[in-house]
Amino acid sequence: MLDKIRFKLKHFCSFISFSSIMKTTAASSIVAMVLADTYCPNSGDLVVAYGDGVQLQDGGWGIQGNGGAATKAAFNLNGGYVEFDFDVSQAHTGVIPNIYTVSPDGIGGGFSSDHYCDDGENDKPDCLEVDWIEANGGCGGATTLHTVSGTGPGACNYWGCRSSYSFGGSKFHMRVEYDNNGKLSIMRDGQQISGDSLDPPASGGDWGIVKSTYDSRGAVIYSSQWTGSWVPADFCGSGPGDLDGSHFTISNLRISGSVAQGPEPQKCSGPQPSPSPTPTPTPTPGGWQPCSGGICCDPHANPAQHCPDGEQCQDCGADACQCPGSGPSPSPSPGPGCDCSWTAGGSQCGASDGSFCWGQCCCDCSWTAGGSQCGANDGSECWSSCCGAHLEFPANTTLMV
Repeated sequence: MLDKIRFKLKHFCSFISFSSIMKTTAASSIVAMVLADTYCPNSGDLVVAYGDGVQLQDGGWGIQGNGGAATKAAFNLNGGYVEFDFDVSQAHTGVIPNIYTVSPDGIGGGFSSDHYCDDGENDKPDCLEVDWIEANGGCGGATTLHTVSGTGPGACNYWGCRSSYSFGGSKFHMRVEYDNNGKLSIMRDGQQISGDSLDPPASGGDWGIVKSTYDSRGAVIYSSQWTGSWVPADFCGSGPGDLDGSHFTISNLRISGSVAQGPEPQKCSGPQPSPSPTPTPTPTPGGWQPCSGGICCDPHANPAQHCPDGEQCQDCGADACQCPGSGPSPSPSPGPGCDCSWTAGGSQCGASDGSFCWGQCCCDCSWTAGGSQCGANDGSECWSSCCGAHLEFPANTTLMV
């Protein structure tokens, strides 16, 4: 039974009560891994790189017109991840809102525009550049790796090793994961952008450059908005575009990694790095409370989790929060938080990527008759997505998908 719980935790958890699974060392290790050194930068941990239309805020920034923002610290992201919400609903075609990493040296006191470098054909010093996403307005974008200087085909140079794609929606959640060898994989809602999908292909040597650079210098998370004759995803339209009239936001920024250079930002849990940390507010009566058993949810999950009454999980100062009501399990049809437009009505689902949204968008659960016809687990992803809510678990544990 514990094996089933571990499987659901890895692939399909939406609501978790930790009281029973914390009894084992293995389950405790899973929780510790999730909580380890995750940073939630506040506005003081960020810096305006340039432009008058940049507004810093806790967990991100908004940029109107020409401007840029960045983290003050550089992070070693090997074996870690970064996640954030990306809103380009007010960005015009031909304008390039973006977020990426650069790896300058000598930023012990914190990154500033004087430290900027990238791997582009310009007057800035060359350094590793990993473009998580460069958007063409709100239509489409590209993920690009730049590891070496110069131009020409067949290398991750100034021209880059790139994967381009359509959005299907102009507001979405992104999670950028790195393995221990520096190779990245990105989830954009239910769509996976793999490091293996880049063209030309990135080699083991390219990922080795990412690993060694992140180990030694770390990655400054940098974001800007600009326009020019070149645009990513040019099937959306050409540039230049209406830069002054464009606006985009990065929000809910969370960084799992270690600080390689610069000041340590605010952590998502535990003591704050500031000399005078701000205490966590006490939940008000009737508000969201930390989990104490029964039906609970993770306020930091992507896609967003919802309690049985349909209310979206809210922050309670902990990583598991008590649902304020009870009711029937959510329908296995596409749930709140999953943008299923990328499936083209199911024709583009492909093989399961293990995400919650793949199961919600790509599995027809009508055969279960509300769960009564599930039978024994056949090992398929859709059985797990459609029938996981009907498994029986130890007392005081509720695990729903």
